Amino acid sequence: MNEIELSNLSLSILEIIAQQRDIHILLVKGQLQEMNKITGQTLEDSDFNNSIYELEQKGLIKELETKPKSYIITSKGKSAI
Repeated sequence: MNEIELSNLSLSILEIIAQQRDIHILLVKGQLQEMNKITGQTLEDSDFNNSIYELEQKGLIKELETKPKSYIITSKGKSAI
């Protein structure tokens, strides 16, 4: 069972990153904005940035050194979803 507590937004970000080999942060944000159009919700920049920071701090995603602002999921992140 998932022992790491994550917000719905953080889980959504984690799942989007997990679907790609590596993905630029703007593509993640774009996918979330499209999902939010369907649900009628808004995506606040601060909430998005805080979730990315939280996922990095917990070691669930990692920014690629060779591609700034592009992320991959870590093995710890894979086990969290």
